[in-house]
Amino acid sequence: MLCIKKGAPESGSARFRDISLNDLLDAGPKLQADLLGILIRFRRYRICLQADIQKMYLQVALHKADRDVCRFLWSEPGENEPPKTYRLTRVCFGLTCSPNLAMQTIRWHAENHQVECSGAISDLLPNMYVDDLVVSCDSVADARRIAKEAPELLRKGGFHLAKWASNSPAAVDEIPAKDLGPRDGSRLWKTLGIFWQRQCDLLTFHTPERVAEFPDTKRGVLKALASCCLAPYTVNAKIIIQLLWQCGVAWDDPLPPETEAQWRPWKEELPDISRIVMEAPLVQVPLTTITRLQLHGFAYASGKAYGTVVYLRLTHSDGRVETRLVAAKSRVKISEELITRSVRSLILVEPAESS
Repeated sequence: MLCIKKGAPESGSARFRDISLNDLLDAGPKLQADLLGILIRFRRYRICLQADIQKMYLQVALHKADRDVCRFLWSEPGENEPPKTYRLTRVCFGLTCSPNLAMQTIRWHAENHQVECSGAISDLLPNMYVDDLVVSCDSVADARRIAKEAPELLRKGGFHLAKWASNSPAAVDEIPAKDLGPRDGSRLWKTLGIFWQRQCDLLTFHTPERVAEFPDTKRGVLKALASCCLAPYTVNAKIIIQLLWQCGVAWDDPLPPETEAQWRPWKEELPDISRIVMEAPLVQVPLTTITRLQLHGFAYASGKAYGTVVYLRLTHSDGRVETRLVAAKSRVKISEELITRSVRSLILVEPAESS
């Protein structure tokens, strides 16, 4: 039975007698594409598209034999009667297996409609992260085709794509108004953790609200670290977290003075990440006007951390050269204290290649 904390059941992680439903479930293999890969493909071409599957999990029914494990007790607020027992008939949002079940369902329908929807399948599956479709195209015609074919494919499985958004109004001008996202292009539109301003076609980072309220504890440092994904900035917080684990500091204990001296300046700089912006498309012109594309990767290892960065170098038909930041990754050092610089350099190969 689902044990719920408050309101309707949305999680299988609440514990009763030190056990939860999620403890007993197999999450299944990860079927969604790699998040970094999706974001890079989203920036690959000049016309970007984003949409969302409405109530994705609720479109997937549970087998009748599995519904009893999704029972829950419910009584209306203010009601004096004993709570009634209900059971879910659809996939629950908070179950560890829910992403796998939903993606399996979409893949099954895709495989069974390969003939009539081959184009939509190649555009859809590699660019979906759970219920988000994030893709880019080199032309308005391609964008319109995706905006037409992707909903048709998903409709065969009972799914509905909505909240369409694009940096090119022409790309979504044939989509019904009820299925479009907010039309204010100047507002920030969240795209898989990064904020996209469609009107200016810029990506930026959002400053967490109430930064000052992050407590000066290991829990507070981790919460702040999870609030942003800017590798050159977050690496310092990762180093602090590693130091706290090595010192055996408990989650809610005050930070040691030497660690607090590193943490406070980092926290004070956190609001400034919203000032960092970059162009959303890596290539802002038609590909036919580009004569050469090169990827340049750089890596560095220090005594505390190591990182990699990849740039795209573009040569235009008129001889102009531009560079674009593609991706960056950082990691703290591995635990061996006596590791040599040469070995640290070898460790860089894997994240550099995967970037």
